[in-house]
Amino acid sequence: MSFLKSSSSISEAKSTLGLALVLATVLVVLVVGLFESNIKATAESQTFTALEESAASAENAANSQVRKYINALNFLHQTPPISGIVRATENENLDPKDGTTLEQWKQRLETIFVAFIENNEEVDQLRIIQANEDGSEFIRVERNGGSVLVVKATIYNLKQREVTS
Repeated sequence: MSFLKSSSSISEAKSTLGLALVLATVLVVLVVGLFESNIKATAESQTFTALEESAASAENAANSQVRKYINALNFLHQTPPISGIVRATENENLDPKDGTTLEQWKQRLETIFVAFIENNEEVDQLRIIQANEDGSEFIRVERNGGSVLVVKATIYNLKQREVTS
């Protein structure tokens, strides 16, 4: 009888051990699954945060650059030749305020444009396009390789550009 008890105890122990191993395996799988899920959620959260920060940084840089360009345009617009050209154009090519000719104002603005482009490497070209029927260029200054040149004005036909662009 003791042999039967011992045999049944061994069988019971094997069964318990098998059940314990199955439960331990299930527990390990669950813990690993939860741990992996937690790692995935943390990685996604950190990646999303990094992307948000990167996007905010890029937006700030773009806004800063736009403000810089707006300030540059405001500077150029406020130079005396701009208002002088308008006055001279409206008064038979002679500025009634000080007697300066349209050509003199044009040369002064070309000089300002050349200096501006030479000192702002991101600017390749500055132009004044007249608001007339032809859309003619009044002034064009552009970077060409290492030099900055005043280019002979041409007709800038906006309608033709829209068709060919």
